[in-house]
Amino acid sequence: MSAIFAAGRASRTLLLWVSFFLQLLMLYLLLSWLPTLLQGDGLTHAQAAGAQIGFNVGGGIAALWIGSLLEARWRTISIVVTFVALPLFVVLLAQSPPNPELVSLIVLALGCAVLAAQSFLYTTAPGLYPTPIRGSGVGAAVALGRIGSIVGPLLAGALKAIGHDSQRLLMDLVPIAIAGSLFALWLAWRVPNRAEMT
Repeated sequence: MSAIFAAGRASRTLLLWVSFFLQLLMLYLLLSWLPTLLQGDGLTHAQAAGAQIGFNVGGGIAALWIGSLLEARWRTISIVVTFVALPLFVVLLAQSPPNPELVSLIVLALGCAVLAAQSFLYTTAPGLYPTPIRGSGVGAAVALGRIGSIVGPLLAGALKAIGHDSQRLLMDLVPIAIAGSLFALWLAWRVPNRAEMT
């Protein structure tokens, strides 16, 4: 494990860990709480469930497209768009009126952004480490992400317990989304060239 911090890799490793933690915190919080939050904002149970389906559809669309974008000349722009869009869609969702069609569209776009962010991290992590320590480096980052996936739903529950309504809780997520995006963009800037890994 010490090797993933050696030879100038410490900063990239820490950026990867924080990015995984924050992005998986966001993903699992939304997966667990989104229908409840949408109902709290005025949607019916059926409308909230439909919007949740849109979130998963958006994730599927992102999974189909982001891989090819990250391997093409659109890599840089797709990374920037993903991490700028993510907090913006959280704000839009928090401020949106309880219009089922509009909310479903925002949630679909948010699903695209959240899952595209995950795809970026999972495709970037292996390239940060030489082959002998790649498994340790990626495994440690994913483990930190899994801690985030536990913290996220618990955080939402704690915020609801102290009286935050749906709109305020979504706005509480905005600083987390911004921080996660900034760390991921910083990581993208620090990703080494392939030549550095040989």
